[in-house]
Amino acid sequence: MAQLSWDQPHSQFVASWTDVLTGQTTQAFMPYSMADTTPPAFPDKLIGVRTWAPNCLGTQMLVTDMETTFDKVWIGK
Repeated sequence: MAQLSWDQPHSQFVASWTDVLTGQTTQAFMPYSMADTTPPAFPDKLIGVRTWAPNCLGTQMLVTDMETTFDKVWIGK
């Protein structure tokens, strides 16, 4: 399970996910510095998944997109 929450008082998004095998939950924080009253730069809305695979041969990184499905998406507070 993965979750993305908006922590408006601290100007950040909080991503969390649970490993289905171990049950361990991990969090990552994504702070931002723009005012919440700033108008959107693009009208697009997107939920997606992307992963960066490690490359042991050098510093080049391989990017892989995946097809995913989402259910139980809530918008709001």
